[in-house]
Amino acid sequence: MAFPTTLTNAVDGVTEIEAAHLNNLEAKVGIDHSEDPDTLDYMLRHAGSIDPGHKHTAGAFSGGNDGDVFHKSGGAWTPKTLDAAGGVDKASNQNVGGIKTFTEIPVLPASDPASPNQAARKGYVDNAIDTDVAAHAALPNAHHSQVHALTGADHTVSGLTPGQVLRATGPNSCAFQAIQESDLPVHKHNKLWEQDGGAEAVYADDNGVLNIPAKTAPAGSAADTAQVWSEDVNGEAGKAGLHIANEVLPGVKLIVPGVYLKTSTGDPANRFEGMLVINTVDNTLKIYADAGWRQLATWT
Repeated sequence: MAFPTTLTNAVDGVTEIEAAHLNNLEAKVGIDHSEDPDTLDYMLRHAGSIDPGHKHTAGAFSGGNDGDVFHKSGGAWTPKTLDAAGGVDKASNQNVGGIKTFTEIPVLPASDPASPNQAARKGYVDNAIDTDVAAHAALPNAHHSQVHALTGADHTVSGLTPGQVLRATGPNSCAFQAIQESDLPVHKHNKLWEQDGGAEAVYADDNGVLNIPAKTAPAGSAADTAQVWSEDVNGEAGKAGLHIANEVLPGVKLIVPGVYLKTSTGDPANRFEGMLVINTVDNTLKIYADAGWRQLATWT
């Protein structure tokens, strides 16, 4: 509403000045709930004029606790703790996720780490290394030289023979030597292997059958021990059989070729000296001796 520039019974000149002043004031400030977007009243009250967080500052910043930050979420400004707002608190305990890259080396507390997941200061690490070096230097000279000989510049050892082990040769010395029975795990100490790394003396095949390969007959005796080995019966190649000897050698030697059962007529084509055959078809018991079959018994 514009004020009139002339009024009845008005003093000449004053009316015009006052009307201009009032009209200018209304244009800038606006009347209550003005719809003129250029007026101060519109900018302070209208919902679409400015950010609602700044429209009513007293209400927007109310509530919360000391130390909270003003945080905007979902278009609304509310007070929140630093942790809830995604900030880093200088005093409180927080779990900081993600990789954080520092442009400067961070300074850690003067106290030493007490658990495996705590960071260690350079001074703590240097002191730990110095302590280990001092302990190493205090070792006896002989042991000290062995350590240097094994490590070297590239932490490798050269000039070794395959199969050797490092064994202590004295209180302050060690050397590489051939492997011995005592170097193997306890469960390997079953005497069923060659200590010189050769083929097994006794082994089980994939079918679980126990095998004793042909070996040389023992040359000596073992006290209170019966010795068992495998060799060709009467020296016939390809006719290996089990042999048992008592503790006195040379002494009683038992050849165990076994008794064979034949369920078809005739004598076996493959035979060896001392072989016993029971033929259930011919009803005979025969032994192969002196290069021929000798009948021991027959029945009906």
